[in-house]
Amino acid sequence: MKKRLNIVFTIIYVPLIIGAIQMNFDEDPFNDHIGSLFLIALMVFQGIHMLINDLLDGKRKTALFFNVLFIAVASGLLVWTVYKSLSFI
Repeated sequence: MKKRLNIVFTIIYVPLIIGAIQMNFDEDPFNDHIGSLFLIALMVFQGIHMLINDLLDGKRKTALFFNVLFIAVASGLLVWTVYKSLSFI
């Protein structure tokens, strides 16, 4: 179960990293905002991955406090950045 989960999250991580690198090093300055969205989405998925791994390992307190807090902060940052990016359009 854990091996399949790692494969699935790796499949999600690779396009996010490639998209972030491609958007940040593009000539269009607006694409820098999109690249930062990719990086923040990567942080959200990494937090979800850590949460699931901690729950499978039996670390309920760590999973429910630190990982949920990390996911909430990263999700809030993602929503704020999307709102800020849409104001440029």
